[in-house]
Amino acid sequence: MSAVAVKQKPKPRIAFLREKAGLTQLELSRLVGVTESTIQNWENGRTGMDHIQRIVNFCKALDCKVEDLIEYESDIPQEVSIKPTSLQEIH
Repeated sequence: MSAVAVKQKPKPRIAFLREKAGLTQLELSRLVGVTESTIQNWENGRTGMDHIQRIVNFCKALDCKVEDLIEYESDIPQEVSIKPTSLQEIH
């Protein structure tokens, strides 16, 4: 009897990385700019993983980093911040 290869969905590592960073789901949600329930869904693999996998595929195909896919506006003043960028800014 031969083993049948089953395509496995990637298991999200978001919870592991979040905990390693010492963040709660709420803190991460505020840093990322999504709701806490969105973070919960991502961590449980319920939603968002298809989008993340597509981004990974883009980076592999283009031999680049995620940051390379995004063009940032350089003329926006530094003191204007739309989203918090650090845990200190949340508190």
